[in-house]
Amino acid sequence: MGSMRDRIEEQYHDEMHRENERGRIGTAIGAFCHQMKNRMFACVDRKSGWDNRHQSPDATLQKQLQAAVIDRDWVSVGNYAMMLDFRSKGQA
Repeated sequence: MGSMRDRIEEQYHDEMHRENERGRIGTAIGAFCHQMKNRMFACVDRKSGWDNRHQSPDATLQKQLQAAVIDRDWVSVGNYAMMLDFRSKGQA
C-alpha cells in the first residue's frame, strides 16, 4: 500500500496526463478542422449541393466517402462524414 505522498504524486501525474492529452486532442482536431474548412472553401466556386439531397443524393456522398477511404484521403473522409452527419440531423 502506497504512502499518502505516493498517492498524491500519482494523482498529480494522472491530472497532468489528462491535461496533456486534452491539449494534444484539441491541437489535432483543430488542425484537421482547419484542413477540412480550407478544402471546402477552395471548392465553393466549383462545387455546390453538398447540403441539397436532390442535387447530391446521400448515396452519392456515401460512395464518395467510401472512395476517399480507399484513397486514404482523410480530409475528404472528414468532409463527406460531416455532410452526411449534417443531413442525418435534419439540417439539410
